[in-house]
Amino acid sequence: MIEQAGIDYSFDDPWNRTLSLLSTNTTHSGKYTCQVRLRSGGLPMVMESADVHVLEKPTFLTNMRIETLGEYGSTLSLPCEVVGVPKPNIVWFRNTDRVETLGGDRFSVAEDGSLVVKRVRMEDSGMFQCLAANEAGEGSIYTWLKLDPELRARPRLRSCVSDCPKTVLDLGCMTLA
Repeated sequence: MIEQAGIDYSFDDPWNRTLSLLSTNTTHSGKYTCQVRLRSGGLPMVMESADVHVLEKPTFLTNMRIETLGEYGSTLSLPCEVVGVPKPNIVWFRNTDRVETLGGDRFSVAEDGSLVVKRVRMEDSGMFQCLAANEAGEGSIYTWLKLDPELRARPRLRSCVSDCPKTVLDLGCMTLA
């Protein structure tokens, strides 16, 4: 019985023929059965069932910063964690261009929806937008990627502790008396 299930509902007509589920979420998905019998009896009970699938529009689990500072030549990951029913499709844009149209192997979308940018270049600067959509709706989040032009030619220092090449010099010592 729906009364014992803890579900908010109403009947939309005076004869209680149309059931409306109120404030639905994905926990309300399932099979609902309507049973009808005449009070006077004499006829068998009639039953009809319906499978209900509640859709949920995309919801982002994390926010992006308004600005993201990237480092020239590095690998950058921009998050886009999103849930929804059915699972949302994710499309990434740089400015107004889909990243898959930008060419090359530098852009890829990870399993969790994050955009991975390899070998970041100055021309990668701009707005990056994650668009998530499913049958229930769509949503988007974005960040502005900025690169410091002075970091472009920054030298990289190699640290050596135990794996550095070693040179041994034999310095002879001679004393004069």
